[in-house]
Amino acid sequence: MSGFASGPGVRGKEIDSCRRRSKIASKFQPFCERGRSEAMKKAILLIFAGSLMLLFGGCGSGAVPVETVSVVKAWMPEYLAPNDPQSKAAMYQGEIYYPAIEGNAFGLQFYSLNGEKGRRIMFPAGNGPGEVQPFTVSSLKIVNDRIYIVNLGTRALSLFDTEGKYLDDIQLNDDLGFIYSLDTFKDRLYFTGLFKNKIGAIDLKDSSLIKCVEYEDPITDMTKIWGSDLKTGSLNVDQANGHIYLGYFNAPYRVEEYDENLDLVRTMSRPLKEKYENMKVGGQGGGHLLISSVKNDEKYIYASFGGGQKTTQDGGGMQIEAMPRPFFVSVFDKKTGKCVKEIRIDNIPVLEGVAGLVGVTKEHLVFLFADFKDTLKDVVMDGEDEKQVDVLGQMGLKMHFAFVVTDNPLYEQGH
Repeated sequence: MSGFASGPGVRGKEIDSCRRRSKIASKFQPFCERGRSEAMKKAILLIFAGSLMLLFGGCGSGAVPVETVSVVKAWMPEYLAPNDPQSKAAMYQGEIYYPAIEGNAFGLQFYSLNGEKGRRIMFPAGNGPGEVQPFTVSSLKIVNDRIYIVNLGTRALSLFDTEGKYLDDIQLNDDLGFIYSLDTFKDRLYFTGLFKNKIGAIDLKDSSLIKCVEYEDPITDMTKIWGSDLKTGSLNVDQANGHIYLGYFNAPYRVEEYDENLDLVRTMSRPLKEKYENMKVGGQGGGHLLISSVKNDEKYIYASFGGGQKTTQDGGGMQIEAMPRPFFVSVFDKKTGKCVKEIRIDNIPVLEGVAGLVGVTKEHLVFLFADFKDTLKDVVMDGEDEKQVDVLGQMGLKMHFAFVVTDNPLYEQGH
């Protein structure tokens, strides 16, 4: 199917209890519900210990015009946290930021688009107010002078200012499920969940849950998640109009657009030539994620292919095997919803690892690659990977990360 298919309303059912519940949080509320079983907590933490590899995609159809760009800058960042950094790295006020781990402390490291290292914000480790456990962060975002961090270990959304000063916590209850990707607009925080809620909205003024929409087949019993298809995706809010774009990891290939009230506006799609396996949940999982990240500018929506992997556990260690596929980015026109271009990178034709689109400007596209084998062998790289090896060694992983900056072919450069 080419172009896009539109629909009058949201697919899935709205949760009445979400509308009725007026509060989901209060400051200094206990961080973990006493009724949660240890088995559930361990299951979720295991998912995110292996979720670094949650990103892959497909080769585009010849019906979509293809344009190839070149790498203008690439470098290896220091102390990058290896648990799914592609979903957390982003841009704020012209700078790249990403999750960093040094020792047992979690933080945010900033870089310029030229690869120059900037400031670093570190958070104290722990489960108390203003503290963060490094390997249980499922989502983070910097928007409008606020840092938002979701910590699965404490089931809390922590708020900080952009200097790292702790502001408040919002306790996340069972109505929300497990948040994977988030963004904000005005006084609302929008999120997509792992197993229960495809999309939801929280009022940041009073911490009330405004609305949420369930997946058509939500999973609420954590004993049934292993081996199931991963439901979630990447969420991005258009700061110009408050519309939300949600691109899904698994088939069918689509980007859904919602308005501020979480009513479905349209579904954008495009044909793919390759065949893909859906990503499965679990330590023995694997598959393909069709869209790893979604970004937008004033004219276009960008949906990045993510990579491919098979994950196995051997003697307590984790073994990662790449599932190579051609790397590409689909570009949709915001007015028409049609896929108008496919972008490829000339010296990264095949992705042997995982990747995400970190940010877009009229001049550049910024990516984060996790290379399992030879993805970046033809890319001139700055930086040293010794500090990466220190962090990756803690998880028994053999790979390296790199930020890659290319031109943006959608706009004439120099004008």
